[in-house]
Amino acid sequence: MAAEDTNDSAPTSEPWTDAELQSSVSAYVWALRLQEAGLGYSVREISEFLLQGPLERRNEASVRYRMRNISSVFADRGWPILTAYSPATRVGTGVRARINAILDSYPAPALAFLTQQRRTQAEAQGDLPGLDQLRREAVRKLEELSNALRSFEGESIGIGHNKPPEGLDEEPTPLVSILAAQSDIQTLVTEIKADRPDLDLVEAKSHRVLELGLRLSEWVGVRFTKLADAAMVSLGPIVVAKVTGVLPMIVDALANVARVVERLMQIN
Repeated sequence: MAAEDTNDSAPTSEPWTDAELQSSVSAYVWALRLQEAGLGYSVREISEFLLQGPLERRNEASVRYRMRNISSVFADRGWPILTAYSPATRVGTGVRARINAILDSYPAPALAFLTQQRRTQAEAQGDLPGLDQLRREAVRKLEELSNALRSFEGESIGIGHNKPPEGLDEEPTPLVSILAAQSDIQTLVTEIKADRPDLDLVEAKSHRVLELGLRLSEWVGVRFTKLADAAMVSLGPIVVAKVTGVLPMIVDALANVARVVERLMQIN
């Protein structure tokens, strides 16, 4: 993959690097994962995350146009798209090829959610479980997520510069965010079990865990494209596979939390 592409139709004077495209695709995939799970997401917050970090050279209009480029590629593949970003009518051939190459570098499990239904048939028919059952399931999913994140504590691959991907101890590291999320998850468990949960607190803690998901999605996306062949991912350090597996767990846990909140609001 070329480092830069001058055939770029986005509203910016500087060509986009591979790293910038990768960050955009990773953020898009994470937001789409939330959308398909029925979770709310904020286009503004994702844009701010990119502009304050990996896309600091860009502006809001440029980021939006790039996301519309990605929507166009997803639509061409027959995949769902972020409703906030209609497919751009013009996508430079070089940009399209590079976005496709980034997506092709992702192992199939990382994008499996694109073909999954949002809700079960029983839920679609309105045959929803009771509040107590919803609480138990949410707590179970949160505890599973907590256990999965706990396995990252002290994670460090400690390999040389010529053997990517690196461990979670590099800069910028998501490890600090992982450790902080443990406290947020425990607060969510406590509130979900409570007779009268603090819904504002639940929303705030859920939002922080979603931010962790975005950071992990960015981190692992870079590792996929660092490897020349997607098949090599399975041969790389186990931490890459572990992070990939945690992403859907974050979404699943918070989707269950959201169902509890939704039911409580209906009752009240």
